[in-house]
Amino acid sequence: MEEITLSIIIPTRNRAEYLDQCIKSILKSKFDENFEIIIIDDQSEDATKIYDKNYLIKKFLFSNIDIYHTKERLMAIKARNQGIKLSKAKKYILVIDDDNEIDEYMIKNLFNFAELNKTFGIIGPSMYYFDNKNKYLDYEKINFFTGRTKHIISKKKNNFYESDGVPNVYMIRTKLLQEYGLFDEKLIWFFEEPDFAFHLKQHGIKCCAIPEAITFHKVPSISFNYKNMGGKFPAAVIIFY
Repeated sequence: MEEITLSIIIPTRNRAEYLDQCIKSILKSKFDENFEIIIIDDQSEDATKIYDKNYLIKKFLFSNIDIYHTKERLMAIKARNQGIKLSKAKKYILVIDDDNEIDEYMIKNLFNFAELNKTFGIIGPSMYYFDNKNKYLDYEKINFFTGRTKHIISKKKNNFYESDGVPNVYMIRTKLLQEYGLFDEKLIWFFEEPDFAFHLKQHGIKCCAIPEAITFHKVPSISFNYKNMGGKFPAAVIIFY
């Protein structure tokens, strides 16, 4: 059997249509290495619950795909960890939330950057809203005392941006997960990625996002005007820098 270079982990729950579109975008990728897709279905009640390996192979005409239906609710962090445990990848794990459609060169660009830049252990794409195709993140900075997150769109034309973490879509070197463990399941969802990035940073391993890799995220595009927010500030603030 051919060696698996990359495992793509997709946690999902009750979003069969999003899941299908996410998988289709992955299979359009201009990526030549051997990869597998592992779906972790966290107790879905929609059409996802009837999906099995044979169904997915026939539906997407791709043999290296499988789905695992959890026996109890795991929630996002445990679901990601479960997918990582099932991975056969020798080099990289790519986590993709099911509400993404990725650019056809995203995986190739992440992979090529990782191969050439060994000091970076977590590499993610720039993120765009799916509905209007506007960018909302090049990299993020997190205040670990307040939990406040800044989503930064850079005006500079860098090849990469060091980041405190990468949410939503990110590639991790398999050996780092083997050496330093998985995501901390005691944390609140959203903080596991920067926590893991911070843990790696203490060992001299960096995290970054690269603008030539792109994902389109199906979250509502939001205007962060103070008045439009009803006088309330969001947890994540977009900043142009």
